[in-house]
Amino acid sequence: MATLTALSTGLEVVERGGNETDVDYSGFLRERIGSFLPLAFAVLDLEAAFGVETRRQFYGNLRSPVDASAEDIIAFVDGHLPQQTLGAIIRKRRLSPDDVAKLAAFHDIIDYYTRIISESALANLPGSKDDSKHCSKAETDRFTKSLYLFHLASCLFPRDDQKNAAVAERAEDLAPAWRHFWTKFAPWELQQTRCAHELLAGHIHNVMKSDAANLGKKFRMSLSTRILRAFVANEGLVALRKLEHMGSQRALESSFATFDRFVVNWGRTEPWYNQHDTLYLKQKDELTHLDVTDVLKKYQETDSGPQDSWMHTLLQVHIDDGVFRGDSRLFQCEEHATRWGYPFWDRKTLDGIANNSLPTTAEMARASDVLVLTDDVEVYAGFRKSGHMCTCKTSEW
Repeated sequence: MATLTALSTGLEVVERGGNETDVDYSGFLRERIGSFLPLAFAVLDLEAAFGVETRRQFYGNLRSPVDASAEDIIAFVDGHLPQQTLGAIIRKRRLSPDDVAKLAAFHDIIDYYTRIISESALANLPGSKDDSKHCSKAETDRFTKSLYLFHLASCLFPRDDQKNAAVAERAEDLAPAWRHFWTKFAPWELQQTRCAHELLAGHIHNVMKSDAANLGKKFRMSLSTRILRAFVANEGLVALRKLEHMGSQRALESSFATFDRFVVNWGRTEPWYNQHDTLYLKQKDELTHLDVTDVLKKYQETDSGPQDSWMHTLLQVHIDDGVFRGDSRLFQCEEHATRWGYPFWDRKTLDGIANNSLPTTAEMARASDVLVLTDDVEVYAGFRKSGHMCTCKTSEW
């Protein structure tokens, strides 16, 4: 058995060994997927761990929750996702040609949607139109990682619109696994995933609208953002990409219409959109401590941009402090800020957007030493806004 070590990423991949006909895949995977291999292997192993439903090709039909306990999901997460997934050592394993093909094919889909959502976010950046704007490698990698996390989270924690006591009880049973999964990642990475989720929903809307125009028909469907998000999470990236390939058959619109018939009375809360900050903050009784110093120590970043966006959007609605001033209010309206991908950008990019008015990490950390009602943190998590008028650039779907 031959072992090749990917020195550039810290990954070890063990190929099928023992005879001269075996193929060395390590170099190919390093080149194609690189530091995302721990996440890619987690996606690859979903079906073996949790069954065929994780293939996610339902084309509008609602899927049932994965038949697994919170303990099973936690064990899967711990087996695949170390605290720092980029540059992590992954367990040795044998790879068949089929395994490698699946890894590469899914990463191609990730690359496709990385380009789609990053270009959409760039196009909506506040400020003057500048065709020279582009993503740094670190920014592009954040978009890519968010899509892997989106796919994994929406596989492991399926959604169901039915107001069914058994479904609600199951969601409650899986809550420890939900917390365990997300605390493997920084709170700004959860914010990035939510943002990617939203950008995907906007893209799917635009594809359906464009497809109708190409067929000379008016686009008559009334789509709420919430239902679009639910549809995107229900289908998963592989199914969405296949549906886009069937554009001439109006496959996306047909699948969405099927899904929409099931969710007329959509009423579930969305943990990605209301309780996510409280996963990371200390709580006592009905109060939450907004102090972010422990979070910053645990989840260290080479560039402060994403963590600064998270801190700003968390703190500004709860703290009346002079550090939140002027153009930094660009971050107050999540609906619009999501469209320009506020949690993805390097600090240099954010300073250009906000005319250097975004408070520093240290300034915000000092201002965070306050206690607020936990209910208020959860209420504002999905609607990060204050009484000030939004001044950010908007774009219509």
